[in-house]
Amino acid sequence: MGYGELVDRFTDDIELRVTAFPDGSVDTYYSVFDEHGERITDRKTFGECIACDDLTSIPIERDSREPGGQATNMAVQAHALGGEKTVVGHLDDPVFDGLPFETLSMGEPARIDVYPFDDDDLVISRTSSDLDSWSLADLRAARSPSWDLLSADVVCCGNWASLEGVTAALAELAELAGEADETDETGETGGASEGGTFVLDPGPVKNRPRVAVSELLTTLGELESAFDVVYSVSPAEFEYTVEAAGIEAETDRERLAGVREVTGISGVVLHASERAIVATAEDNTDTETETETELEREMESERQSGSEYEREREHERERELDPVNVITVPNIEVERTRRRTGAGDRFSARIAIARARGWNWEAALALGNLCAAYYVETAETGDRFALLSYLDRRSTN
Repeated sequence: MGYGELVDRFTDDIELRVTAFPDGSVDTYYSVFDEHGERITDRKTFGECIACDDLTSIPIERDSREPGGQATNMAVQAHALGGEKTVVGHLDDPVFDGLPFETLSMGEPARIDVYPFDDDDLVISRTSSDLDSWSLADLRAARSPSWDLLSADVVCCGNWASLEGVTAALAELAELAGEADETDETGETGGASEGGTFVLDPGPVKNRPRVAVSELLTTLGELESAFDVVYSVSPAEFEYTVEAAGIEAETDRERLAGVREVTGISGVVLHASERAIVATAEDNTDTETETETELEREMESERQSGSEYEREREHERERELDPVNVITVPNIEVERTRRRTGAGDRFSARIAIARARGWNWEAALALGNLCAAYYVETAETGDRFALLSYLDRRSTN
């Protein structure tokens, strides 16, 4: 199971149609330098330079200008592993012209300035009026009825935190799905198709009130009637979600299970730098959720030694007492961090596609981890050949 299983599963040639929406951004990456011309590598030093009364300016250099946004990032990773992809986003900028898949624009994108530092990225965001006023009507007007666009095998939705209209749009989709269930088999009345996988990577949820997060969780539960819904969050997003949901539990695994029970959706995923965890609606007792491949054991023993490794193994044994619907897959430790921004989007896209292909949750999390780790280490989106080579290299080093 896990990483060892990916080698065989990469031969999966099932073609899926993937639709990603609704954001879009032009991401500009910068390097920052001190008064001596040396690159500033950490945020603390950068902050000290800004606060220094003796400095009147700070030199920066633009490194790149790239198509971005969570929807775009998810589609790029999905495209790298094959299939038909469409991004319906805010893409009115020439930077999106080079994307190797179908793009449909609903207006002006956000402008994102990214200052990558060794400890963390500093991201400065400027939204657009088109993003601020977005609704499902804009998606419908982009090409065809929204339920046609969203009848894909996989639907990736990103950046809920920045678009206030997303919750209402998802509620409308759930209502359309209910109407579709009431029609006859001729399909004269359109609705969101059942059976697809819908993943929401909400972005920085702390930018919204807790009551808005609570309303989102309720709406995701309603959307479960149309899709297998997956809510995929980072540690900071997870903590805020737990607060909004009113979950009181000691461990991440218990809190994940609590959020999933509150929503009633197919899966709630926490993707962190050290591991990925999912609480599912399934009984996973037959999926060997607590076993590890030799590769995983070797990777863990390399990063830990002696008593540290033994303590970790004891923690693994203790997890046998956890609910059977919670699965953990340790991450791949990257050798060098080149880029963080966008790694979580690639993770979310790949777990959704893996699930749509019928993969078990452990294999899906392993694939998401692999795509994210490769991107963090290389600043590139890995196709199947690059990912297999990276996996082989990490297992032999």
